[in-house]
Amino acid sequence: MNCRKAYFILTLSLIICAAMAMAFDHQSGSKAKPDEALKRRIGNIGNDKAEISGALVRALNNASLPGGIVRGIDLNNEIEQGETSQMTIEGLLNKIVSVNRNYRWLIDDGVINLIPLISEPALLNFKIAEFHADNLSSVEDALNRLLAKPDVQKRIADLNLNTGLEIRAGGVRPPGSRKEVKSFSVHCQNKTFRETLNAIARSQGRAVWEYREAHWDKHHGFSIIFLVQ
Repeated sequence: MNCRKAYFILTLSLIICAAMAMAFDHQSGSKAKPDEALKRRIGNIGNDKAEISGALVRALNNASLPGGIVRGIDLNNEIEQGETSQMTIEGLLNKIVSVNRNYRWLIDDGVINLIPLISEPALLNFKIAEFHADNLSSVEDALNRLLAKPDVQKRIADLNLNTGLEIRAGGVRPPGSRKEVKSFSVHCQNKTFRETLNAIARSQGRAVWEYREAHWDKHHGFSIIFLVQ
């Protein structure tokens, strides 16, 4: 009798472990692993020449991948889109940095970034102790909460930055996404501003942000735009 009971308990334990493993695999599959993400095809992003940022945004949107672009005035080279239709995301990124040698690409926990090789904007490197936001309805909601943080506001003031350009969320929405708006949450600790923007994009699922700065005379402006959400 004891043997049967022990056998039953062992069998039940194995079933529970298997179920937990399946659940874990299912959750893990919701976010592309780095190798898998880089091997995705970029699909059709056009036939004519296009500026680099626009081509990458369309490729990430086609591949359903979150991303972020730090766009400087030197990121204005064009790319022949017709030559890229069979490329992977990794191939396109390598092509971009080959013609824009002042840039590099990286993956931050599933979010693809194109950033300056050196001299990344100071605001993006600002370390944020914590950012917690629940029941977010959009990336715009998340961005507004992030920018409203007192430590972020202080850092913006210290850098003499202003929102003279624009702070907004808009851009491309995948087909059917307006009907399937789901709330999401973002929780970060000891992350840079850029990493926090990545966390927003990652938590939303496929958002792509773009950061710019402009400096003229004594004015210093910056913009954050979610081009895909």
